[in-house]
Amino acid sequence: MIRVDVAVYTSSETSRSRGYQLVARSNGIDRDTAQQLARWSPSHASLVESSPRARCWSSFALENDRLVLARTFYGGPEYSGRGGLAVVTYMVVYSPFQLEGYHHNPMLLARVLSALGHLRLQPGYPDELPALTLPGGVACRSLLRPLDAASRDLIDQAQAAIRNHERVILLTGRGPESIVESLLLRFPAAQRQHVSFTTGLKPSTQRNFSVHVVSRIDSRQRIKFDSFDLRVIEAQSPVSRR
Repeated sequence: MIRVDVAVYTSSETSRSRGYQLVARSNGIDRDTAQQLARWSPSHASLVESSPRARCWSSFALENDRLVLARTFYGGPEYSGRGGLAVVTYMVVYSPFQLEGYHHNPMLLARVLSALGHLRLQPGYPDELPALTLPGGVACRSLLRPLDAASRDLIDQAQAAIRNHERVILLTGRGPESIVESLLLRFPAAQRQHVSFTTGLKPSTQRNFSVHVVSRIDSRQRIKFDSFDLRVIEAQSPVSRR
């Protein structure tokens, strides 16, 4: 078994502050780690999709060599009354060696967390959260189904771009989770933790993900994506640099 730290970032009014903040964390998250988590965490209207059911996974490394797997979704109405739904991000923080039992594949860890009922919306959060105790690993390397030709080509291009130190946006009609997991498995296990990704957050100067994977974007979102130094790779379409 392994014990991992957890934290929640959302919009709230607390005794410490008002607005988007780290509202809860386990005691293994020190002040420096908390500040880094806050910098990476999304705020209002940061999800690509506006549907109340929209959600995504993200994975990234902190400066202190700890790793983070995050689940972002919409919560209740913004407490401030400005309209719209609050964005909630539930984060699991762990050390690289704790991912060894998951074949250094954060999406396998994501499946276990989901199966155990973790990282779900809750009516409220205490200031201090208990750390999570999880299985030390899983036997299977992946549960992915075979990819179609368009998805394989998309991943081929993405892998080459990442090896060339480029950041990419992958536009695909297939589920973003399966695409990002297939891409991660193209890299040696020890390199996977260095490929940060999100399956549904908008680009931001605060969140320099290596890979964005989205199923669709509208023309207004495309303009916003184009303002970042990201290589756009679209399934069944030529690679474009915007």
